[in-house]
Formats: sequence, structure tokens, C-alpha cells
Amino acid sequence: MAFLAADPRPASGAARNASFHELLTRFPGIQLVYEANIDWVTPLSRRTQGADHTRAALAAAPDLDAIVASNDEAALGAVDALDERGLSIGWCRDTTACPTACSPCTTGG
Repeated sequence: MAFLAADPRPASGAARNASFHELLTRFPGIQLVYEANIDWVTPLSRRTQGADHTRAALAAAPDLDAIVASNDEAALGAVDALDERGLSIGWCRDTTACPTACSPCTTGG
């Protein structure tokens, strides 16, 4: 699994990351093989960062089978990077903020 983590500098980002890591402890069979923070204040878009980190995660772990993103824009970047490689998207959750942009997640293609 790869985790496109929230920016840990604001309290909300730190809380998201802590919640994810706490939840991960409940599932010892899941191996976190890549983690990178999405910078919320840089001029580089979160979507671009999500795509870049997904490419890096796939380079580090070509057999990666899951990506968790801390925000919608990073998730869309992950979708972009997966699409570039012709990789399918099994499913994703919480696409309410981007139903049109994330149609591959909700339609399966």
C-alpha cells in the first residue's frame, strides 16, 4: 500500500495522518511500502504531487496493490498516474467532491 499523506504542518493534516496510521495498526497484514506528504502550500498542485508520488511509489513497488490519498486532488493525481500506465482502478471511496473528474472510480472504467 502507498499513502499519499496530508501535509503534517497544519493540525488537520497531522490528524489525518495519525488516524490513517492508527487504523493501519488494526490490519497487520497490510504492508505500507511507500509514504509521501502532499504539500498543501506549495504552488505545485496537489493533483500534480499525487501523480508524481504515485509514479515514485510504483517505481519503488511495481506490484503495489493499493493507494490511499489524504485528499481528493491527490487521489485524482494518483488516477492520472495509474491511467498513464494503463493500470485499472478497482474502486475508490468518497468521490463526492469530484464526481465528474473521478468517474473512472465510480464507473469502473
